[in-house]
Amino acid sequence: MSYGENTRRLVALCDVLYGKVGDFLSWCRQENASGLDYQSCPTSEDCENNAVDSYWKSASMQYSRDSSGVINVMLNGSEPKGAYPTRGFFADFEIPYLQKDKVTRIEIWVMHDVGGPNVESCGEGSVKILEDRLEALGFQHSCINDYRASASMRRESASLHAIGDASLLISLLVALASSSQA
Repeated sequence: MSYGENTRRLVALCDVLYGKVGDFLSWCRQENASGLDYQSCPTSEDCENNAVDSYWKSASMQYSRDSSGVINVMLNGSEPKGAYPTRGFFADFEIPYLQKDKVTRIEIWVMHDVGGPNVESCGEGSVKILEDRLEALGFQHSCINDYRASASMRRESASLHAIGDASLLISLLVALASSSQA
């Protein structure tokens, strides 16, 4: 069970209609016939604007436009490549589309694996890049290392989730973000 499912305090991208419709689906046009191909679609590396990535880019942009209030973002401070992927869906298709007049504050939670490495923390490396970017865009923001309220749930959930108040938030799509950093 994810943190969001347990607390019912967030609305992740996969929980809104345009996220639920495309969640876990892969599709593209068949090369030599009409209809859709659900088996062998090009990846981002093969075709930057493939059907699936184009759908999720649009969904991420709309999700950001719809987000309001306090936006909480959880980053993995134990990720060897850096906590904040400077290229990927969050950086490229969510942050630029947040509405300053609707977002009151962005809280960054940098969590570290229990017993794992402490690669980055607030004010360091890629987290500092994110903080500087939010400041340049005019967003009020704060950063907390190992936020205690989420630590017990994070131990129970191996996957990384964005965590939020009673407002919409930005969900980090770890698999997509990680693959775009490679």
